[in-house]
Amino acid sequence: MYAYHVAEPPCCDFSIAFGFPFPLGRTGGFAGGTNLIVLGVVLNSLIGLGASFIFALLFARLLPWLVDLFRQAGQWHMKTRS
Repeated sequence: MYAYHVAEPPCCDFSIAFGFPFPLGRTGGFAGGTNLIVLGVVLNSLIGLGASFIFALLFARLLPWLVDLFRQAGQWHMKTRS
């Protein structure tokens, strides 16, 4: 949405692509209008799915370690309370 909002062609006859990291569409031009670039939508979706998968793996591997760390910290705190 933001990339589309800030997309402004340098001249009224030119068109400009919007989207990140791959272009999602083109807007502007002599006749105007906005066209969707399907390949950009597919590639951006694949990047999003891949990043989600990687972060899920990292979270799944780090979660048991973090839970154990907090459990040990809680036990240490209970020992040193008195």
